[in-house]
Amino acid sequence: MFNEAQVTVMGWVGGAVTLREVSGGRHVATFRLASTPRTMRQGEWVNGPTTWFTVTAWNRLARNVAETVRSGEPVVVHGIFTADVWTREDGVSVTSHTVLARAVGHDLSYGTSAWTRSEPEGEATSDAA
Repeated sequence: MFNEAQVTVMGWVGGAVTLREVSGGRHVATFRLASTPRTMRQGEWVNGPTTWFTVTAWNRLARNVAETVRSGEPVVVHGIFTADVWTREDGVSVTSHTVLARAVGHDLSYGTSAWTRSEPEGEATSDAA
């Protein structure tokens, strides 16, 4: 785990969170996250290109994300970054950005949030498959 790229990404949830149960009673949640840089140019805010990430969370974190996070909300995600690059049949190169989440929370720069402790189940919050 020491050689993996740790990132923190701030952005907006781009769709519904999907929660699935997989083998052994484990859970995985996924959602899309859009991050658009904004810069000041000649006295006006200008949007840069949007980068899309697929966020994956496991087990208790997955269940908490599915219960809490909704489409259109601002979030901060911290985790391990991976980029998969491949070439489509039509010759176009495609890159997919994924963050294996270790922590997910609302970005309180845009609003308030209430916190409730979830019941402990004796499992790690972000064990990968």
